[in-house]
Amino acid sequence: MVLSQQDIHGIILEINKCTDAKVIGQLLIMYARRLPSPLIPQSVYTAYMTGARDTNHKDGQSSVHQTLRATAAVASIQDPQKQLLKAICQFLHGFSGRDAGIQALESVLCGGFDDDRNKELRSELLADEDSRTDHNGNLVYMLTMFHENVLWLSLIHI
Repeated sequence: MVLSQQDIHGIILEINKCTDAKVIGQLLIMYARRLPSPLIPQSVYTAYMTGARDTNHKDGQSSVHQTLRATAAVASIQDPQKQLLKAICQFLHGFSGRDAGIQALESVLCGGFDDDRNKELRSELLADEDSRTDHNGNLVYMLTMFHENVLWLSLIHI
């Protein structure tokens, strides 16, 4: 990550390169917290969590279902937020501190993360040993790990 400092006229005064995963992760979290609203609306997150619980390993095709659920969640997000979320997930995919970054960002990016209903859904998924190992209830993890398979398209309204 490259950070620059500018004067009041926009002239670059200093450029610093940062490769410390903790610093980069903290900057990303700080940025996400300053957004006016979470990138993933509460209704989208709750629907994703409900689907994750309801279809949890029913037919042995969990990665297919996870990708479809993640794509359905993305389709419900407004375009500017969707594009920013896509950029964050693509960045995290190749980031050395990916797992810690995803874990820290999930609660910041997902609206309603701390709602009782979503806490209950996460608890149910964590009770299932297979869900703990495949991150079934972690939407940011799914969007990051399967970002190439998720359809990030924007719908054109006519």
